[in-house]
Amino acid sequence: MRVPERTDSSPGAHRGSYFFLSYAHQPPAVRGAEHTPDPWVRTLFQDLRAAVSRHGTTMSSILPGYVDLDMPVGSDWNAELADALGAAEVFVPLYAPSYFTNSWSLRERAAFEQRLRRDGAPIDGPHVVPVLWVPLPPWDTNPDVAAAYALGEDIAAYRENGLRAMCMLSYYQEPYSALVERLAERIVATAERDPLGPSAAPSPDEVEAPEPEPSFVAAVLARDGAARWRPFAGRQELTAAAYVANTAERLGLPAVVKDLGEAGELLDRYPAVLVIDPWMLDRPDGEHVLLEAVKNLPPWVVPLVVVDEETEAAATGRAAPLAAEAMAMLGRAGIAKAEQAGDLDDFIDAIPALVTEARRQFLRHGPVRTQGADRGRRWRLSDADE
Repeated sequence: MRVPERTDSSPGAHRGSYFFLSYAHQPPAVRGAEHTPDPWVRTLFQDLRAAVSRHGTTMSSILPGYVDLDMPVGSDWNAELADALGAAEVFVPLYAPSYFTNSWSLRERAAFEQRLRRDGAPIDGPHVVPVLWVPLPPWDTNPDVAAAYALGEDIAAYRENGLRAMCMLSYYQEPYSALVERLAERIVATAERDPLGPSAAPSPDEVEAPEPEPSFVAAVLARDGAARWRPFAGRQELTAAAYVANTAERLGLPAVVKDLGEAGELLDRYPAVLVIDPWMLDRPDGEHVLLEAVKNLPPWVVPLVVVDEETEAAATGRAAPLAAEAMAMLGRAGIAKAEQAGDLDDFIDAIPALVTEARRQFLRHGPVRTQGADRGRRWRLSDADE
């Protein structure tokens, strides 16, 4: 088995690139922003970028490729991806069962297709080259999937195992390398013979795409509501709720943002992270509102009390005591798994682990799924393609 290497992509300002690599984000194996959720995506990106560099000729001044593995924590992901999608000549989606249930990856593709339409290029033309990353159900025969199979139609191991397994296993190194070279040749041929040139692309959050049913809730109890609350306003591009939702989606869980009062039965049906603003305890009815809100939470709703202790404490000295009071109230309400974040780094570090914990509790204690072919069957962690 191969050992994946770490190779930085080049996020930031894009002067143009041969390809944009799109994948369904998986839970990280190791906690920390420097690690990719799937290290084999990084390995493929490294190999493909090297192959494109070898084959490229007339466009040597542009970047070989882009993947979003190393975006800085706390950055505006949507703006970064809009920049990268507008710079890429070819969109390369890595198809897996989870790709078609991941709203983040579906919106990336929809954003690139919208750019193609604006530029007068066909959305089913050579500027989109799908790859079979993980084997798909045999009954899935839509045209997108057929195009992914066509890349390696003469290589049996590709259709049977997908490129990810071929990337991992030394036994498949020869056909894997041949497929990477073939993919690079197609990318370079399209980019150099029919270039789009850098052009505007919408950010993923600005496009409509087939939305899978939500499987995670980013719930908020705050003075300003879920749509506006930024506890670290000077250093945080996204609202707290949007950050939780985006993290969940990047971990393969289509998410919906709700104020806690509007979440209703969603919390009975899906795992959730509940982000709490302790400053609501400064209101006359704050204690009553908080206790009423959390008294019947299911075990798969994991609370996180968030306050900017450095900035707000310097102004009033009230931030830390209010956060401690909120944590104590959650304890009295019987919630054992509540967490606290007092600065932006703590918040960013906590979210992936809390999303994973909420999902774990839901798979352990949640209701039995009753839809379609899964009627009456309880889902397990081993059921997911990741």
